[in-house]
Amino acid sequence: MENTASVAKHAGLFRALGNPNRLKIYSHLLRSAQPQNVSTLEKSLEIKQSHLSQSLNILNNTGLIRRERDGSKVFYSINKDFFSDFNTFNKNFFKKVGI
Repeated sequence: MENTASVAKHAGLFRALGNPNRLKIYSHLLRSAQPQNVSTLEKSLEIKQSHLSQSLNILNNTGLIRRERDGSKVFYSINKDFFSDFNTFNKNFFKKVGI
């Protein structure tokens, strides 16, 4: 079994993705070829800006996505380094529990 700190960290990730809007945002960013700004995400996903910003902050704080500022705009993308670690954890965890 993974160490306690690793399991706790990944439990937070699953909690973050347990919200329908956050999962929708994360899935959209996974499919996006380039970083997306809040206006683009709001139009594409039909999520109110206030809910979108709150969800983006949670996803960013867990490390699932990256936030980059370009002038007055903020762009969001998948944190590819973290994504690789997250996938490795999932493969190892589910393999150990027989799923």
